Amino acid sequence: MADSAPVAAFEQTVEATLKHFQNPQWLGEHSPLAAPYLLSRRLQAWAAAPVARGRLLQELIKQAASGMTGKYAERSRQLLTEYYFSDRSVDAVCDTLSLSRAAFHTSRHTAIALLAGELATLLQPALALEK
Repeated sequence: MADSAPVAAFEQTVEATLKHFQNPQWLGEHSPLAAPYLLSRRLQAWAAAPVARGRLLQELIKQAASGMTGKYAERSRQLLTEYYFSDRSVDAVCDTLSLSRAAFHTSRHTAIALLAGELATLLQPALALEK
């Protein structure tokens, strides 16, 4: 069970980041995923400001979402796009994807788990170097 703790913590970080996806300033200032340490390989001199790091993180999250594969990847990608990237309401997303509210929440958790796995692969936090 101890091995799943870091995975759960990373998924919680991804979820908290997604809740503020529309606000690059917040992402750059508060999301650990926008830290220069994690973005170091992609960080340009212009991206040192929080807003720039937040925008870069937005791009990386979208890139990770487009790279998701597996049984529920397409639905997860649609849910992430509709709910987080397009900032639509739960009811609107449920209508668009033909989901009940319960199925929406289950699918949302699945989408976050898939996205977290793809982001971990993309960012490679264990291999990040300090600049």
